[in-house]
Amino acid sequence: MSTRWWNRVAGTALVIAGLMLVVNVLAEDAPAASTGTTSGQYGDQIVGNTDAQRPLVFGRVSAINTWDQTLTVKGFLLDKTFKINSDTRIGVEDKTVATLDDLKIGDRVQVVYQKQGRSLVADRITDTSWDNTRSGSPSR
Repeated sequence: MSTRWWNRVAGTALVIAGLMLVVNVLAEDAPAASTGTTSGQYGDQIVGNTDAQRPLVFGRVSAINTWDQTLTVKGFLLDKTFKINSDTRIGVEDKTVATLDDLKIGDRVQVVYQKQGRSLVADRITDTSWDNTRSGSPSR
């Protein structure tokens, strides 16, 4: 095949990848629908609760900063950093009360959050690294 054909294929692939990234960024900033769920990058979903609908992210913990009280979750394309405050609930296997110190790099987590200005503030962080359907051992 000619070099010209491969250049067209590569160019088309780059355009498609760029469009997918733009759509994901725009979808993230779009207001939540009043019912149902929507998907965006990271497998983000909008989940309902009694207060309002909140975005939901699944991913792996890639950084924990206990000094700044932040947690970074690696998604499919990008990382998201969440602020942790006194209202943030953290759920870890076999712990009735968990803190940021109970999470580890590489843990699979689910984060329900809200956007406050330019910051993402975690409402609830759940460690999903434990697979309760098998032997109870971590599935990391």
